[in-house]
Amino acid sequence: MIDLNLGGACPRRPLTYVLTRAMWHPRGPADASIEGCELGVGASNGELGEGINVMADVVFRTKTPWVLANFADDVTTRCDGLFMIKPMGDEVLIGLVEPYVLRKGSPLILVGGDRSRAFSIDAAGKLIECPVPPTSQITAGVDRGWAEIRRRMADVIEGTAFRYPSWTFCVDVKHVPVF
Repeated sequence: MIDLNLGGACPRRPLTYVLTRAMWHPRGPADASIEGCELGVGASNGELGEGINVMADVVFRTKTPWVLANFADDVTTRCDGLFMIKPMGDEVLIGLVEPYVLRKGSPLILVGGDRSRAFSIDAAGKLIECPVPPTSQITAGVDRGWAEIRRRMADVIEGTAFRYPSWTFCVDVKHVPVF
């Protein structure tokens, strides 16, 4: 868990906005286009299992990978974690991931919580598996990853408001089919 307190601004939209850009356009402007990128990023509030079930259904149907940031409720700034939900043929891979940056200016990658996999976005915007960084570099790289995300989040906030257009949708998880 990590606290993404932005001094009164809700962290959900800034987090979902900056994550893909940090992976695909690490040196680009805050509003760099992500049109054509195949990775979706969303945030959910509440029980982790409910949010993952909803997103797993979306991933399974669309064959598009997503990262889900989970928060306990709509007030907290504490993120319970980032979860990769990736189509794998007739199955869906679901796992905890952490942001990792090798050095300042490097693209952000997502490293599996169990350190067995890592993911990046290639030049065409496709999510690909990449080599897992050496174990000795993981802790410092994850610290740099979260610091980069926080820095980028702060750049897209004016006062306590998110400065780019965005939308929110609500799903009644009691009525979503689970496969």
